Amino acid sequence: MRILAFICLLILSGLTGLYSQDTGDVQVKSGYMKVPEGSLYYEEAGTGEPLIFIHGHSLDRRMWNEQFFKFAKHYRAIRYDLRGYGISSKQTEDFQFTHAEDLVALMDALHIRKAHIVGLSLGGFVGAREPSRRPAPGRPPSRATDAQQAAFLHLERNSARRQSRECGRRGRA
Repeated sequence: MRILAFICLLILSGLTGLYSQDTGDVQVKSGYMKVPEGSLYYEEAGTGEPLIFIHGHSLDRRMWNEQFFKFAKHYRAIRYDLRGYGISSKQTEDFQFTHAEDLVALMDALHIRKAHIVGLSLGGFVGAREPSRRPAPGRPPSRATDAQQAAFLHLERNSARRQSRECGRRGRA
């Protein structure tokens, strides 16, 4: 039993080390920002052009530790927990929202009109959809945004078709 407890302690200490980071001279400001039916936890550091990091599915803002602190030396680095992840509010079934709308709300609250956006997996999809929610005044969304949306819809349709075929196969078995 003691050996098992020791192994668990080693694993947990290794996992917490995964998310620890020497911040050096970087001062981090953090807070919660209200969104409809919830709140988003965010952190920001540095000055300059805004650079927003969006984490992938099953992760949280801490996945960007190394990049966040390095880029904060030259940019206004911002990272946040998507709704339903990390310490942001949980998702509820009775309220529909999109992560892209939450990103726009965060940008508005932080007085950011344009930003460089870095996303992994789910974060990449959120970042790709953001420009379509916020076209430049007097200008339609760019062709690249339209192409990204078309690719996203294509992936969604193919996924739905694949699931439909798999359900049909299971029903025949």
